[in-house]
Amino acid sequence: MLKFLFTDMKLKQISNRPSFKIPVIIGSILIGIAVILSVLSLTLSFSNAKNSALTLKSFQNKDRIIPTRYSSEMLGLWKEKLWLQNQLLVSKEDSMNLSIDLQDSLVQLRFKGLTLVKSKMSLILPRNFLQNIDVNTYGKLFGSPSIIVSGYSNIAKKPYHRVNIANAGDTTAFLKKVKPRMFSWSFTTDHKIRVVIHGYDSLETNLHPRRDMLKFRFKNLITKPSDSFTPTLFIWINNKEAIDIYRALPEKAKVIFIN
Repeated sequence: MLKFLFTDMKLKQISNRPSFKIPVIIGSILIGIAVILSVLSLTLSFSNAKNSALTLKSFQNKDRIIPTRYSSEMLGLWKEKLWLQNQLLVSKEDSMNLSIDLQDSLVQLRFKGLTLVKSKMSLILPRNFLQNIDVNTYGKLFGSPSIIVSGYSNIAKKPYHRVNIANAGDTTAFLKKVKPRMFSWSFTTDHKIRVVIHGYDSLETNLHPRRDMLKFRFKNLITKPSDSFTPTLFIWINNKEAIDIYRALPEKAKVIFIN
C-alpha cells in the first residue's frame, strides 16, 4: 500500500512538471518557416538582380555604338567610317554644309560632295578638343550631322555697299565696298557643341588667341549669365575664306565633325 502511494505521488510530480515538448515543436516550426522565407527572399533578390542586370545590359547595348575595349587603330577606323557616312548623308542635301576636320585642321564649305571653299586652320583651341570622351558620347556628338540652331557674327550675312553721290545734281552714283573687319562668328549646334571661328589677315603673323577667347567669354558671360556649360571649340582661319564660308551657308546649315 505504501509502495502504491509512493508511486502515485511520483507520477503526479512527473505530470506536474512543465512540458518542453510543445514549445520545442513550435520553435522548430517557426525556425523552419523563417528559413523558408529567407531562402525565398534570397532567391527573389537574385532573380531581381539578374533581371536588372539584363535590363541594364540591354539598355547599354541599345545605345552602344561599338565596344569600349577597342584599340586606338580600330577607334580611328570607326571615326573615319562615321565621317564618311556623314559626308554621304549631307551630300544628298540640296544646300551647302560645313565640315570641320580637326585631324587635318581643315574647314570646308561643301555642296553635293564637292568642296567649294577649303581653309586651313592656323590654330585650334583646345588642342585636344573632346578627344578623351568614350565612344558612346562621341557617337552622340559626332556620329550624325548636326544643325546650327543659333549663332552670332560681327558682320552682316549678306554683303552690302555704301553709296556715295558725287554731286547733288548728279544722279550717277558709284559703289564703295565697306572695308571688312576681322571676322568673328560663333554658332551652337543641336548636339550642344559651340564653335567660335576667328578670321585673321594672312599678311599678319601674329594671332591673338588669348585676347579673342577672353573677349568672347566675357561677352558671353554678360549676355548669357545663366547659360549652361557647352563644349566650345575655337579655331582661327584666313579672314576672307571665313567670311566666304559664313555668307554662303544657309541659316540652319548642317555641320559634320571629326577629331
